[in-house]
Amino acid sequence: KNDKLISTAENEIAELQAFGTGFAPRGRYLSQVIDLRERANFSRLNWTLERLRLVDGEAVVVSDAQTRVVVRMRTGKDETPLVYYEIVDLFTKERAVVSEDEYRDLDLVRQGPIEEDQEEWSEWSSPTSVAGQAIDLPSPRRYFQFEVTMESDEILEGIRVRTLSVDHAIPPLAQEVIGEISQLED
Repeated sequence: KNDKLISTAENEIAELQAFGTGFAPRGRYLSQVIDLRERANFSRLNWTLERLRLVDGEAVVVSDAQTRVVVRMRTGKDETPLVYYEIVDLFTKERAVVSEDEYRDLDLVRQGPIEEDQEEWSEWSSPTSVAGQAIDLPSPRRYFQFEVTMESDEILEGIRVRTLSVDHAIPPLAQEVIGEISQLED
């Protein structure tokens, strides 16, 4: 058996395909930023799902598959949850905020860090695995983004998110809510 390459030319693998049976143990979907075109109050995050098991090579809906779904969301005031920086002085590393398009046009040496926008975007909500939970995020806001993580403990079991909806109100029901607490005797 000859294990040596016969050609002296460099070899490169352009494509590789691997096939198997079953589901990946973990999958993550990050949505694009969703623009509601107007500011909205957000109320609930709902979804429906199907638990699946491979039986004779076919995915069958079952109720007892060892799978989980975790969903989280964030809201924003502008179209991007990221801040892009240009290095304006290579010696001092001074940087300035630029748009995503401007950032992409910069030479690599001028491209600074990309960070989460903590001024115009909320933090991610707490992860939840129960549909119908109230959305505890700043609003009214025009933009939002969600992330769905799907996990399985068994190679032959998976999960499918059939629907995902974000209940919201346009126009916002309230711009701000102010309350006062006092003792009954006062």
